[in-house]
Amino acid sequence: MTHSHSDSPSFSHLDEAGQVRMVDVAAKASTQRVAVCSARVSMNAQAFDLLNGHERGKGEVLNTARVAGVLAAKRCAELIPLCHTLPLSFVGIDFSLNADTHHIDITSTCRSDYKTGVEMEAMMACSVAALTVYDMCKAVDKGIVVEDVRLLYKSGGKSGEWLAPGFSAPPPSVQGQARHAAIASTPGPGTGPALRAPATAATAASRPDATGIRLVYFAQVAELAGTRQETLSCSTPLSGSDLLEQLQERYPRLAPVGRLKLAVNQRHVQHDVVIQPGDEVAVFEPVTGG
Repeated sequence: MTHSHSDSPSFSHLDEAGQVRMVDVAAKASTQRVAVCSARVSMNAQAFDLLNGHERGKGEVLNTARVAGVLAAKRCAELIPLCHTLPLSFVGIDFSLNADTHHIDITSTCRSDYKTGVEMEAMMACSVAALTVYDMCKAVDKGIVVEDVRLLYKSGGKSGEWLAPGFSAPPPSVQGQARHAAIASTPGPGTGPALRAPATAATAASRPDATGIRLVYFAQVAELAGTRQETLSCSTPLSGSDLLEQLQERYPRLAPVGRLKLAVNQRHVQHDVVIQPGDEVAVFEPVTGG
């Protein structure tokens, strides 16, 4: 992990005379930029139990917050005066509910191929998603607290990678970019039959590291599946539709799976795509990304 430090730190948005300025990025090279931020929304037990116990209502609240976060990232430069307008290639908002402490952890991930970073876009996405949860739950608890809004990880540009103190590895949404990462989850009792590749699939081209298909679940899909990632052991290719049918068999709450979107190796694809062993497949709701 690279931590870059300037010999003489200074505020980049102030010139030598102390006047505000927009940073000139014209001479910078475009690189892949990634930023991951987090926020926490804490509420009383009554509000949390009401939200968590209402499956459809919970989905509406979180999906509304997700869309709000995506829109906020896209409009960051309109609200933060010295931010550059930049092309976002992805915005993802994930939620994790903790019933013991009655809080919701929100994580935002932004990506762009540009000359400047996406930290502010990720911070904006997380903040507005959290405020949307507050807005939709304040009728039950006006004392809801939005806290701990912070950057967890960034990469790209001259300064390279940065990881928040206390973290030894990038967040899962960044680890998911590693195409052949060897991470698998073992199904627990009652999670359904093991995933399998269709017996009729054609033989895949040999790959030295092709031990299976890595599945990464985002947002509501991860909540319904009860895991963020797992590996489908198979040595033959299968279609996106076949994969979704197997997921529905394993996780019936995902139905109907026809609405779900797929991205293979970070590229959005249709359900008729042929997925090869060694590929990474992201599965998400239509509102997950830009």
